[in-house]
Amino acid sequence: PPSPSYLPPSASPLPASPAVRIGDWLQEAWRILQPVWLECVGAVLVMFLVMAVGYVLCVLPALIIMGPLGAGANIYFAKRLLGLPAAVGDLFKGFRRFGEAFLVGLVIYLVPALINITLAIPRILTATGTHGDYERVAAPLLALTGCIAAVGYLISLAYMILANTFLVFAMPLVLFRQMTAMDAMRRSIELVKPQFPGFLVLLVVCHLVGMAGGLGVCVLCVGALVTVPLAWSLINLVQLQAYRELVGLTPADLAPYMD
Repeated sequence: PPSPSYLPPSASPLPASPAVRIGDWLQEAWRILQPVWLECVGAVLVMFLVMAVGYVLCVLPALIIMGPLGAGANIYFAKRLLGLPAAVGDLFKGFRRFGEAFLVGLVIYLVPALINITLAIPRILTATGTHGDYERVAAPLLALTGCIAAVGYLISLAYMILANTFLVFAMPLVLFRQMTAMDAMRRSIELVKPQFPGFLVLLVVCHLVGMAGGLGVCVLCVGALVTVPLAWSLINLVQLQAYRELVGLTPADLAPYMD
């Protein structure tokens, strides 16, 4: 029998998740972007143009292509991150995983849009129907529907924050690990959960970068052509660096999209 002083070996601790290094990722993203910024701006503008055409035709086509186009952007910037040749045509290679990319985009983008549309309908109906005998109840009804809409918008905002934080790796997992949408979203949540505060800060920083890019709109609309696409490029490169550190990203993962 073991002596009283014997202590059984302790279980090996689980490996810690890589740290969320926002500053390092931003610096690396800017370093990658500097020599190819013009090409990246052009690629993002093409994507914005395709999205704009979708919205002009109808909101539905835009919602359908939003996920696959976002997937294509992941492919394009993953190639930039790894130093591989990248072209505007890569933006459309997300359609090779159309079904799964569409489902991920559906969960992230469509749900809050449906919430906002649903909550706006009663207010619109109230505003257009408050004439004649209904004028006496117009103000209370508008106030009530306004309060309901405000609560709904807060719910929508909370949903968007949580979805964009927990599902930040869902699209890359669909593309580079060939996962189904459901498996990719589940795995993304598992990866983010241990460091949720850090990834929430990452989301806030990415939004601040986007807002900084939007300030260029105030200067002769330059932002619509340069600063907004630059900010969008930085955001994609930062998120993909996070994915590379937590999951791994190699040229072999991009083999299905190299033609």
